Amino acid sequence: LVSQIGSHFLTIALSAYTLKVTGSAVQASLVFVFSFMPPALISRWVGPFVERFTSKNLLIQNDLLAAAISAICGYCVYREVSFVWLILALSLRSALSMTQRSAFMKWIKTITPPEKQAQRFQLFLLFFFVSTAISGALAAVVLSMFGIFGTVVFDLATYFCAVM
Repeated sequence: LVSQIGSHFLTIALSAYTLKVTGSAVQASLVFVFSFMPPALISRWVGPFVERFTSKNLLIQNDLLAAAISAICGYCVYREVSFVWLILALSLRSALSMTQRSAFMKWIKTITPPEKQAQRFQLFLLFFFVSTAISGALAAVVLSMFGIFGTVVFDLATYFCAVM
């Protein structure tokens, strides 16, 4: 839950930052679109991939990789690297996020009995809704108070909190 908040958080903040810096709503929306497109493209293959590994290890490895990619996003902003690299980094992190959601669902299966299938799904939806809702509000507050680099640091902190 914590790292998902960070993922959504940084996506929203980078979209707002892109709009502020470039003044282009098209580029800002591209950041948002490309951060949510990879899960739609890879969702078919993620489930069988996740089933081959233990949920705990996959969740930890995903968080570490996503943290590295978030740091790359911060570097792209700091060095004013081409907008394309920022979109590629966000797309890769989004693909990892899809893997993480699948691993989380697999983990939920291990803690709930099979006859409580509906409760599993409700728990997952609650997790996803809460992380999305909280991240939007936090992104606005942290971005206005600490700027884009504060949001990157906050995002990195959520990954390391999740791993610990």
